[in-house]
Amino acid sequence: MLRQFVTDSRKDSGNVRFEMLQQNGRANHFTIVEVWQTRQAYEAHNAAEHTRQFREKVQPILGSPWDDVMLSLFQ
Repeated sequence: MLRQFVTDSRKDSGNVRFEMLQQNGRANHFTIVEVWQTRQAYEAHNAAEHTRQFREKVQPILGSPWDDVMLSLFQ
């Protein structure tokens, strides 16, 4: 499920980079790092069917709430 989400997300328009990182020593801890050309591309990705489906499938198995943190080089 995670690998498919990464593959699908990398195909989204405006994607610069999309990585899924697994924490050493904690096989069930992951971090997603995304880089988008524009805020609109990021928002389109979040609204995409594959993103909504992934979040619906992963929600029941999350150990903590989904945490989105937006960092921007440009204000």
